[in-house]
Amino acid sequence: MLEGEKTNKRLLTIEDFMAEYGPRRTVAYELIGSGELQAVKLGRRTYITREAAEAWMKTLAQYEPGAKHVRRNRRQP
Repeated sequence: MLEGEKTNKRLLTIEDFMAEYGPRRTVAYELIGSGELQAVKLGRRTYITREAAEAWMKTLAQYEPGAKHVRRNRRQP
């Protein structure tokens, strides 16, 4: 699969999600842990449905030139 190319898969592995939507592995698992991104388990594997990935994308703020950058709160250890 070429970078930026989407597949027709309904279930994405974490690696697929990373390749198609951009977040790194740690961020993907943080999003799942916080409930911002829905995931499903099949055996020991974690998958993200295409619908959940698209729903997460819709929650992202649009870039506005000149606007102040707002950081997401990271979980404290």
